[in-house]
Amino acid sequence: MMDAIQLPAFACFGAIILYVLNKLQGKQPFSLFSALNIDVSNKAPWHNVLSDMLLSSLIGGIAVFFITSPATAPQAIIAGLGMTGVLSVVPAGGGKNNA
Repeated sequence: MMDAIQLPAFACFGAIILYVLNKLQGKQPFSLFSALNIDVSNKAPWHNVLSDMLLSSLIGGIAVFFITSPATAPQAIIAGLGMTGVLSVVPAGGGKNNA
């Protein structure tokens, strides 16, 4: 059986993977800092983006761990990927209609 720290860490790892993939594709991933109006755009300082990635993934990974209760490392990683994917469906413009 996995240690109580390892499975939430795997869920956070899954969230970090999708955060990075979304950023590389120019999409706005699930972001705690965006909700707080802290700049995490591509022009933001690197430490803003890194801090946001780590904090958002930590909070999201722990939350999804308790919601889904994965039993194995692959389940925890997929739970982290899924949580970030579901929360990142809003386009980079915040879902505002630019018409």
